[in-house]
Amino acid sequence: MINLERPGEEVKDKNTKQNLKRRISRLILDINPSLTEQETFERFPGSHPVSFTRDLLGATCQYLICEKTDGVRYLLFIPAIPKLRGIVEVFAYLVDRKFAFWKVVLYIPGNMLTGDSLFDVELVIDYNTDIRLLVFDTLYARGMCYMLNNYYERLRAAWLELIYPIRESGTKSKNAIELFLKDFYRTDDIDFLVNSIQTRLPHATDGIIFTRVDAPYIVGTNSNIVKWKPNNLNSVDFIIKPSQNDGIYNLFTKNLKIIEKFGEIEIFDEEQREIIKYNQNLIAECCYLDGKWKIHKIRTDKDTPNTTLVAQRVFKSISDNVTVEELIAAFKAKSLKAHKSQ
Repeated sequence: MINLERPGEEVKDKNTKQNLKRRISRLILDINPSLTEQETFERFPGSHPVSFTRDLLGATCQYLICEKTDGVRYLLFIPAIPKLRGIVEVFAYLVDRKFAFWKVVLYIPGNMLTGDSLFDVELVIDYNTDIRLLVFDTLYARGMCYMLNNYYERLRAAWLELIYPIRESGTKSKNAIELFLKDFYRTDDIDFLVNSIQTRLPHATDGIIFTRVDAPYIVGTNSNIVKWKPNNLNSVDFIIKPSQNDGIYNLFTKNLKIIEKFGEIEIFDEEQREIIKYNQNLIAECCYLDGKWKIHKIRTDKDTPNTTLVAQRVFKSISDNVTVEELIAAFKAKSLKAHKSQ
C-alpha cells in the first residue's frame, strides 16, 4: 500500500539531519532576518493558509486559484551539485510538517543544481497508482531567492527552472517521482475550476486555494493565502486527550508555547479510544458537524496542533458557511463589473 506520509527513506542520522536543517534555515534566514536560527530549526519553514471567511467575498486584490489537493504537503529541498549536465537522477529531500527529511529520487535538469533549491509541493496519488509531486510555489531555485517575488514570478521560476527542461528532454526515469506544476486559474474562472476541472481530477480534492498575486512568500501563518473548504470538510487540528468523564475527550490548541483547551468531543468508537490511550499528544483533524466536533482523521504527519487563533478563524469560517455557489456568484459579479468599467 502506498503511504504518502513515508515517501522515501527517512534521514535518521543526527548529523545529516542537522546539516540539512541548517542549510534550509540559512536560506530562510537570509530573507527573514527577524527570525532566529532556533525558530527555523524548531518549526516547519513553510507558509500556512488561513480559512476563507465571508468578508473575503468583497476582497479587491488579485488572486490566482487552484484546487486544494487532498494529498500530503512537503517542502522539496534539492541540494546543489555543481557541474552536472543534462537530465539526471539525483537525491532530494521531502521535508514534512514534523521537520523530518525523506530521501527521494528526482529526475531533473543538472544545470539547476548550481545552487540549493527549495519548492513548496504536494505529494499525491493519481489514478490510485501513480505517485506525483505537484509544485505550487518557489522559495529558491539554483540558489536564487524568489520569496520576495510576486506569485506569477514564483510559478514561472518553477516552470522554467524545474518542470519545462524535464518535459523538453522527452525522457523519464522509472526510479524517480514525477514532477508537475499545479494548474492555476484566475478568479473569474472559478466556475470552470469547480464544475469542469475538479470533477475530472485523477486525485482527491477538498476545496479551493486563493493565493494573492502581489504578495511575497511568508513563513508561518500567511493571510495572503486563503483556503476554502465546504463546511463538512472544514477542520481544525487538535491535540486530543481524555477527560475525567467516560467518552468525553478534551481538544487543545496551541497558544504561544502552551496548549489550551478549545472544546470537547464525544468518542465511543473503541478503536479510536485505544489509539488515543496509547498515543500522547495525538493530533486529530476534527470537523464541526451538527453542533459537535467529530474526528475526520488522525494526523500522523503532524506533531503540533493548530494555534488558538487559527482554530478561531476556522470556526468563524464554519459559522460563515460560504457555499461554493456563493463563491461562484461573487467572483462572476466582480468579473462582470470589471469588464463594464473597461
